[in-house]
Amino acid sequence: MSSTLHSYTEALDNLSFSDNEKKRLVESLKAKTGARTTKASAERPATPAETAQVLRMPRHHRHHGWARIAAVAAALAIAVGGGTVAVAAGVLPAPSQVFADVFGTAPAQTEIIDKIGHPIGASATSNGVTITAQAVIGDANGCTVVFDITRDDGQPFDVTGLMMGRASENTDDKILALMFSSDDVTIDGATSIAGSSFIYNPDVSSNTTLRYVRQFDHVDFGSASSLNGQTCHVHLSDIESFAPEEYRAHVKSGENLASGTWDLTFELNYEDATVNLAAGQTTTFAGNDATIDKVQVSPIGVTVGYTVAYQADLQGWEGGEESPQVSAEFEKIFGLPITVTFADGTTEDATRGGATSSENANGTTSVSSSHTFTQLREPSDIVSVTVGDVTIPVK
Repeated sequence: MSSTLHSYTEALDNLSFSDNEKKRLVESLKAKTGARTTKASAERPATPAETAQVLRMPRHHRHHGWARIAAVAAALAIAVGGGTVAVAAGVLPAPSQVFADVFGTAPAQTEIIDKIGHPIGASATSNGVTITAQAVIGDANGCTVVFDITRDDGQPFDVTGLMMGRASENTDDKILALMFSSDDVTIDGATSIAGSSFIYNPDVSSNTTLRYVRQFDHVDFGSASSLNGQTCHVHLSDIESFAPEEYRAHVKSGENLASGTWDLTFELNYEDATVNLAAGQTTTFAGNDATIDKVQVSPIGVTVGYTVAYQADLQGWEGGEESPQVSAEFEKIFGLPITVTFADGTTEDATRGGATSSENANGTTSVSSSHTFTQLREPSDIVSVTVGDVTIPVK
């Protein structure tokens, strides 16, 4: 059985929206993140905070792909956080229980999750609905936090017709067509934050607890060194639906599943098992030289930073649909092949991770690309990372 994280990715491919709805979603996202529309754009807010132009790679080079992602993977905006916080009563669940749907339930996965993940327990209540930050797991480049959403009266949520995917297939898909109308985060010490999120139903037989998965990545700390140990402020309001075409007859975009405002503050404490690999090598792709600036592996995934001797020509593109010319320009920046080899002989293509870039004054472009593994791995199970034609061993 595939994890909820990967079901989420698959569900995006089954979504479609009307032209008016796409326009509304894109305009909403731009207003929320302050994303630029000239030589900057895409699914996440701009980083870093320096004066350099920033370009982001859409995750799916498909027709209308960016608008679909904008609807579900709501970008994390920089905002002033804070508010009242309560600590959930009782014994906190083990991280492996919280992350079972996200990363899988195999014994090896459970062991890694409980080793590097930590419980949180911060909660906030509004209008009879409580949202609790249950646990966090992460590495040097980002983290994932899972929140539980429950009604104080113990009654189930009415999620009829909100299943992602098509009505005639993927009927066991737990991802829901829900998003927060306001979804803002501040992390102490961070100058900018990017990430994505989704809401799913862990138990379709009861519908009493929904889960909100928030992924933070490409966090710029300026002079600070790590996401781990920082204080996080999250502001959420109004859980509302959006309407894929398959469900438009009975799901209206913007209908509230729950109204309220929730403010939570908690520390991002987890075990950072990141391993830094050798860097500084040079490779070539798409006819341009690239210098490998950083390679890091962790149980969660791999991050590669590199500088390519090219700057994309995206004149006239405003962050909507990609033309073949725009896609070709993206390939020249983000298409550096990245492959991870594991001890059991299997490999994983990490080329299409979440990526950001910034243009440099000397005509080059610096890129950071992060890929989440299909299953968690011990660093000792990772043999090497191949970037372009350079293979870097994990020692």
